[in-house]
Amino acid sequence: MSSLVTLIIFLGFATFDCFALWEEIAGPYDITFSHLGECEKKGPINLFQNMKFGKINRTHFSYTGLLDVGVDADDSVKVRVVASNKGTNGRYNNVLDIQYKFTCEMKNWVLIYDFHNIPALPYGDYRVDTSIFKMRQYNRKELISCTRFYGVVSPKMPKSLIKNSMINNKPIT
Repeated sequence: MSSLVTLIIFLGFATFDCFALWEEIAGPYDITFSHLGECEKKGPINLFQNMKFGKINRTHFSYTGLLDVGVDADDSVKVRVVASNKGTNGRYNNVLDIQYKFTCEMKNWVLIYDFHNIPALPYGDYRVDTSIFKMRQYNRKELISCTRFYGVVSPKMPKSLIKNSMINNKPIT
């Protein structure tokens, strides 16, 4: 009898934990980029050194300038992207680690960062490290540049709430 009660209590907690986890990743989401910086191992070239950031109005920003990679963009240049989310203990845990070639054909290329192919993404703070490597002899990697992007994944707000908050000039809580 006591083992049955223990099993029921265990299943109750397991179900509660499962629903708590589902609340963190359920439904549509918004991605907001907050700032960028340099990695611990940054390399000799700062990719965004020549960029100028301006503000058009209170909701739109402009970025102008040249992105300087510092090396010839050929087949020996590789890019590694490591995405991490912030855990409950304050440390970042890797969720994505991919490496691909830097060069590709870009005819009529437009950058759109709408992520439609990812139906659910855990809410929270994220950090994305983008490293550029030059492949040397004997498959040895030389770090050229590393840039770190920070952002937040939050539940998508209904457009009516966003519109009302802009009219009333009150923050949404």
